[in-house]
Amino acid sequence: MRIIAATIVTIVLIGFQICVAKAQQGGCLNYPPSIVTLTGKISEHSFHTDPGSKYDRLETYWFLDLPHPICTNSNGHENDDLYEGPEKNLARLQLIVDQYPNDSWIGHDVVLTGTLEHAQLGNQHTSVLLRVQTFQLAK
Repeated sequence: MRIIAATIVTIVLIGFQICVAKAQQGGCLNYPPSIVTLTGKISEHSFHTDPGSKYDRLETYWFLDLPHPICTNSNGHENDDLYEGPEKNLARLQLIVDQYPNDSWIGHDVVLTGTLEHAQLGNQHTSVLLRVQTFQLAK
């Protein structure tokens, strides 16, 4: 009986330590290789590529507008080539997709699965982007 009680206490303490660690991290999401699932509403926005230039044109992108802001943890040390820094209060993520579903998804609630990436290019309009692996309409 004592062995069972000691095992239960150990399991409870380990679970508590995991919860404390997650609370200290603030429940933030991780960059790859972690896969995340996020819900939100699809929106579409257009941006000028080169304002004032004769080569200027509009490019349109899809975004996931989140119901609550999220945050990300850094993925290593700032000296690493692949370093992606922590971010806070992310309410919108630009989507990276191989092919957009049809326009009827715009304005609808969705569930998206994929990996997070830190913005690195001028045509990336949020500090963190979601590389989408699966699209699903929310129920």
